[in-house]
Amino acid sequence: GKWKNFVSQALMDGCLAFYYSNSKKALKNTDEFHRTIPPNAVILVAAVMKGVISGFSETGTDKVPDLSAEKCRTDFNSLQKSLDKLMDIPERRDELEDMLALWAGIGMGKLVHGDSSAEGSDLEDINIIL
Repeated sequence: GKWKNFVSQALMDGCLAFYYSNSKKALKNTDEFHRTIPPNAVILVAAVMKGVISGFSETGTDKVPDLSAEKCRTDFNSLQKSLDKLMDIPERRDELEDMLALWAGIGMGKLVHGDSSAEGSDLEDINIIL
C-alpha cells in the first residue's frame, strides 16, 4: 500500500502520540496542527526514534539508551537534508503533504486510520521525555 510499512506506521504513531495527546500543551491546540503535521515536526520525532533505536543497537540490550540533545540535533540535521531533497520532487512533496494532512486528521479525531468516514480516535496517551 501507499504508506503501509513499519517505518511510516511507527512514525505516524509517534507523531500522533507526541503532538495529539490530551495534554493542554499539545501542539494539536495550534491552528497549523489542525490541518497538517509540519515536516520539521515529523523530522523531530524521527530523530528521537532513530536515536533510541540506534541506542538499543549499540548496547545490545533492552535497557533504555541514553539520548543526548547533541545526538538528536545531529540526526535532525541529517534527516532534514534528506527531506529537503525529497521536497524538491513535486510528486513526492505532494504525497508527503497528503500523508501529513491525513495524519493530522487522524490526530484531531476526524479520521480513524484505515476508515476515512469514521469519527473519533483510539490513541492512548504516552509521555516522551527528552
